[in-house]
Amino acid sequence: MATYKSLLSGANRAKQTLQTLRQAMGILPKSEKGSTEQLVFPELDSETQKAVDELLKKKAEVEAQRKSYQEQLKKLVPRPKNPLQMEFNLEPASEMMFSFPSSDRSEKESKKKVERMAEFGTDQGLRSTYDYTKRMNLELVVTEIKYQVETVEDIKTGKRVRASMAEEGPPQFQMTWKAIANLIKMHVGFAMPINRIDLMIGQPEFSTSKMCRIFEYVA
Repeated sequence: MATYKSLLSGANRAKQTLQTLRQAMGILPKSEKGSTEQLVFPELDSETQKAVDELLKKKAEVEAQRKSYQEQLKKLVPRPKNPLQMEFNLEPASEMMFSFPSSDRSEKESKKKVERMAEFGTDQGLRSTYDYTKRMNLELVVTEIKYQVETVEDIKTGKRVRASMAEEGPPQFQMTWKAIANLIKMHVGFAMPINRIDLMIGQPEFSTSKMCRIFEYVA
């Protein structure tokens, strides 16, 4: 309301208010804020204010040109290297670890038929034609995999060997490696809170406490 009232308090006061707003929004450089506040006054006549505005405009153009020259010099003249500092060729931080898609894609066919009796009252004397269209379905599916794990025992020596489950998931956990990878991508890569993931999945095997345990194990 104060800004609105200031804009209605005459042309000179409105110009001063707009100048301050443009500096606060980054449209004009803040380095000129002090000089603007000293040179723009409500009691200036229109001719003097016009001259002040022209000088400020020229000053802003010179500052912008100076900044452009500085940027060009930075590109042409490399910064001196500190001989005591180790130099590394760092790649841009593009978060490639979390950029690979988590979803799988599958295709299936489905037929949609007209209810002939409901629409026409008969199923005789009708001619059918077909056109093709597609829809994309999205669903979050939790798959319960039941493994039949073999154990082999040597009767003579008593040696027992159970088939390894290491490739499916970590020991003492009910999750597969792929499930763990997707949870890490959601929580670490996309910054989703663990409790929100729990609510979204809605399965007891993916409770907040169990996900915290698996994140601690992976870390």
